[in-house]
Amino acid sequence: NNVIFSTLDAWKPVLQQAKDISRHVSNTGVNAARVFEQNSRQLAADVKDVANSNVNTSTTTKDSTHH
Repeated sequence: NNVIFSTLDAWKPVLQQAKDISRHVSNTGVNAARVFEQNSRQLAADVKDVANSNVNTSTTTKDSTHH
């Protein structure tokens, strides 16, 4: 029994390190997903702004040529 308990005690730091590493990897994945979401939203907003700008420019140009 002493051998089993000493072996288990020896594994505790290794298991703790594995737990810490897996938490770090998980947090890295969550952060990457958050950044991807923010960048996707920003890109979509920028594309929408450019599309609206092009429509406004096109409408203004057509209106000014007909006057």
